[in-house]
Amino acid sequence: MLVALAAGVGEELLFRGLVQSGLSRLLTDWPGQIVAVAAASVLFGLCHWLNATYAVLAMLAGAYFGLILLLTGNILAPITAHAAYDFLALVYLIRPEGLLPSEE
Repeated sequence: MLVALAAGVGEELLFRGLVQSGLSRLLTDWPGQIVAVAAASVLFGLCHWLNATYAVLAMLAGAYFGLILLLTGNILAPITAHAAYDFLALVYLIRPEGLLPSEE
């Protein structure tokens, strides 16, 4: 749980809090806000490069987190979404049979 929380906090403060918000201050109109989300999302995907597919999926997740910030105006919203996703992904990876208990 702490790993997921640390990743959610750290990555969202960097990509949404610094990159997206910084660009949003420079590009103040509505299209500029979309450019800020897109730029932060592409950077997020590139920083998560394991292969092209994973980078694209990370970029889409980054766009989702960026839109959450854009719509709520609160950095805690994408932090929570990111940490929750990471937690569920880690649980799934630790328990290969899935998140639900078996019916044995």
